[in-house]
Amino acid sequence: MLAALGLSLLAAIGGNPGGQATSGAAPGYTVQTWSAGQQTAPCVADALTLCLNGGRFQVKVNWRVPSQGTSGVGTAVALTSDTGYFWFFSSNNVELVIKVLDGRAVNGMFWVFYGALSDVAYTITVTDTATGTVRAYSNVSGTLASVADTSAFAGGPSSRTEPAGSTLGAVPLVPLEGPCVAGSLTLCLNNGRFRIDVSWRVPFQGTSGVGT
Repeated sequence: MLAALGLSLLAAIGGNPGGQATSGAAPGYTVQTWSAGQQTAPCVADALTLCLNGGRFQVKVNWRVPSQGTSGVGTAVALTSDTGYFWFFSSNNVELVIKVLDGRAVNGMFWVFYGALSDVAYTITVTDTATGTVRAYSNVSGTLASVADTSAFAGGPSSRTEPAGSTLGAVPLVPLEGPCVAGSLTLCLNNGRFRIDVSWRVPFQGTSGVGT
């Protein structure tokens, strides 16, 4: 499904109970995965922790600004049961948006997506509390690296595959007329100068719509 949406995919990095695997998955960030080989304590959401996908996955973030000699822990804000964000320096300045999806119907895996709105050094640590598997995504300072990891955590057998050849059609540009007016389908950013609208489509399901 991600290929149909035009997203790049991160290759899976195999777990190693009791050990650790590291990969330079792409310039600017690395991924590590390890496992305690057993369940961990249930996720408890708090100011520094997101509990996603029904509370199964615990998400925390640590950040650093080497040039300033500063560091800290990201403040977590839940948006939905699957999605949340973190801010580092100010509550009105979102740095990372992250979600954990149940993709077992597609490839038998749980998926981790995050959108980077920051180029400071940070590490996102995602723990599957059902298995004890931990996956950490580390961003190099000065890099903007968003990730779509569709092989993040093993979940079960696949029962559906996506037909090959699906592509996302081009979205026509619409000239902006008048000042930006925020609404349920529109964001107005930077004092209303910039208008953001999103359209989406899933070709193999025959569905489409607009982002809220």
